[in-house]
Amino acid sequence: MKKIVFATSDIDNEKFMYPFKHASISPKKRTRPMFIPDYHAPLDRVYADNGYNVVHKTVKQAWMDSDVEPFIYMITPQPNIFALYKQEQEKTRQYFQSINPLVIDAVNEGRCAFIVHHCKEQYDGDADIEQQLYNFFKQCGFVDPSKIIIIETSQNADTSDYFTFVKWNYFETAVRLMNFNIDVTEKFTGQYKKFLCLNFTPRYHRRDFMYKMRDLALLDQFNASLNDPDLPLQYDVDDHNIHLKSQENVRIKPASGHIPMLVKDINHWNTLNPKHSTENLINIVTETPFQNKDLLFITEKTFKPFALKMPFIMLGNGGTMKYLKSLGYKTFDHMWSEAYDTIFDKAQRMEAVCNIVKKLAGLSNTQLKNLVEQNYDVLEHNYKNLHMRRPEQVVFDAVESVISHQ
Repeated sequence: MKKIVFATSDIDNEKFMYPFKHASISPKKRTRPMFIPDYHAPLDRVYADNGYNVVHKTVKQAWMDSDVEPFIYMITPQPNIFALYKQEQEKTRQYFQSINPLVIDAVNEGRCAFIVHHCKEQYDGDADIEQQLYNFFKQCGFVDPSKIIIIETSQNADTSDYFTFVKWNYFETAVRLMNFNIDVTEKFTGQYKKFLCLNFTPRYHRRDFMYKMRDLALLDQFNASLNDPDLPLQYDVDDHNIHLKSQENVRIKPASGHIPMLVKDINHWNTLNPKHSTENLINIVTETPFQNKDLLFITEKTFKPFALKMPFIMLGNGGTMKYLKSLGYKTFDHMWSEAYDTIFDKAQRMEAVCNIVKKLAGLSNTQLKNLVEQNYDVLEHNYKNLHMRRPEQVVFDAVESVISHQ
């Protein structure tokens, strides 16, 4: 069994805070930590899931043993190191000055892989800020900052000239680690609706889509949620819990002309609820980015339907479905048109998706249910592909390349 060592940081992250910018979601929350441990798919757990013997040591102990056992030291800035450096340069400098000098010494001697973990947010850098960060790391004592491993989830972000960029489908790994399975024979045995559309952060395209569904008088065919600040619906955004008793459907009456939403469950990012699969035919995935530009940032929202064994329609950036096919997944262009995936104008893409939903809504529940059931082989294939793939291998390879001379 291979062994991998993680050095545990002794920095108090509570000392490094910056303003919380989503007051509409959580009005009482004023600040957030600049650096937090990764709790989605912790890299040590990912190594363990791949058969490694994972050992945690203090920085001092890891440094003392690093001639024989090189180690990993990881930081997880939020939203990403580029944004932090631009917005909180002095605090970022103070944080790096707090890193144990033994870590930097080990990095310089090739006995430590220093990882900057960016996977929770899309790429937010450019050549200019990368050069500034390179010089900043030099000032912090890193002899060759190009050996610093920066993990990204944005698959088609430009390759850096200054750092070792690793593009990991992090959320694909995270959803696989949920170890969820459902028997398709359990689906649709009770009441079900045509569409599932779960939203937490009320991004513009999510609200726009739901408003359009209201205008088309289709909301009664949805199980949907939307954390809209204008609705009298209170979420605990820290725990992602909805403070409503479990009911079949809870209709929220709008406070001032807003759309009423049917709320089943709050869609905590790292939970999978069997009801989402058994009580809904098609998942409408409202991804985090919805832009004109060709940038692929694919989150758990896309990979969850594979685990849930659900077909889905993508309200995200153009090219997403094509990219998923390149990973071995089967999409649903034989069930309905996926021409929207080739449209990079976001307004036109929104219109194309709405037209598809409108057309499918015109089918009876039985017709649409039969269409889904006829494609259970596709859903099973996608589930197996999710559990077969190991996108995290790119991280293992990058770490090995930094410390392989040991």
